[in-house]
Amino acid sequence: MTVVVVRGPQARHAAVVPLLSGASTVLPTVLPTTPPAPAPTTNGSRPAPGATAGAGGPPRQPRPSQTVPARPLSGLLPNGGFERDLSGWGVLGGGHVDRVAVAHAGGWAVRIRTDHPPPGRPGSTQPGILAANAVQAEQGRSYEASAWIRASRPGTEVTLALREYGAAGETGADVTGITLPDKDWHEVAVVHQVHQPGTRLGLELTVTNLRPGGDLLADQLSITAP
Repeated sequence: MTVVVVRGPQARHAAVVPLLSGASTVLPTVLPTTPPAPAPTTNGSRPAPGATAGAGGPPRQPRPSQTVPARPLSGLLPNGGFERDLSGWGVLGGGHVDRVAVAHAGGWAVRIRTDHPPPGRPGSTQPGILAANAVQAEQGRSYEASAWIRASRPGTEVTLALREYGAAGETGADVTGITLPDKDWHEVAVVHQVHQPGTRLGLELTVTNLRPGGDLLADQLSITAP
């Protein structure tokens, strides 16, 4: 007897058929087939942490962080316009200080006078005003001090200083000077960068050649952080 094995899909439709050499039975044999492997849907790579894959392109990288600039600060010096009184201010060089109703802005200004000998003579001083430890400073930041001034005599020399104070005393300062050409109002300013942590700023305004009988008016003294 001859056995015919039918492979493949045809096995499902096999039937008993006569053979030329004699009658026999055809035994269909169904062999297991392996299903085709599914097509890959990705290339197997994963985007880096924090990256977002874009359509049809390489993964997007995260943006670098940006430093936010410091916010400008103004009006840091209290009572710089002397509108209420002279609180917060000290006197330097044995000068005489009072308020007068002749102001650059508002209603009042401070007046600085002296009864000491003129500069270059024994007993001469540099009268002025001081706001010590007035502003808490931030390390690495720059601060600007300014003032509007008016002298009773042309040629008056004025110095404006922005000083930095720590636990052990003064740690740094920037000073500027101006010679007033007339009797009008003029603005003077100085900038200081803070180099140490935990310090405070103070402002000094002095007259280097004030003579008895003369005076200096000052108004709108301020400290800002541009």
